Amino acid sequence: INNILSNREKMLNLKAEASTDKLTGFLNKMSGKEEYTKICLANEGALLMIDLDSFKLVNDIYGHDMGDRVLISFARILTEILPEGSVCARMGGDEFEAFVPSVTDEASISGFSEAINAEMIKDAKQMMGEDMEIPLGASFGVVFVPEFGNDYEILEKLADKAVYSVKQHGKHG
Repeated sequence: INNILSNREKMLNLKAEASTDKLTGFLNKMSGKEEYTKICLANEGALLMIDLDSFKLVNDIYGHDMGDRVLISFARILTEILPEGSVCARMGGDEFEAFVPSVTDEASISGFSEAINAEMIKDAKQMMGEDMEIPLGASFGVVFVPEFGNDYEILEKLADKAVYSVKQHGKHG
């Protein structure tokens, strides 16, 4: 019995490791897509696609270790600012997604965006120095569920178009 319980615990730990991004602790891309597919079918809220602005400059100027520190900081900021119950995933590199339950208004999203961007700059200056001049920030593409539907794949494409539009029109918003 002890062997069975030990093996079961190992299997559960391996499953958790396989579904989690090691750097941020968020869901990884595959697990995020699976979770968002379920969430969007059954819940009302906002699906956010979040892309970091000018992140490549951090890696180029300060190195990949600093880039990792910025990603870890960003994950902490998202966790602190987005409401409890939000589900976050790192989709790759400097691209994230989040589902914020029960939020269906642009004013709330705008508030999250402003707070996240302000905290990012504050943390970046603490890590890289007050003279850091990289225009670091986050651009958000947002779709409301179920207003724009419940199919995650369609919603993700709409959020991707929205984040692209934000990036083309000034970023950080």
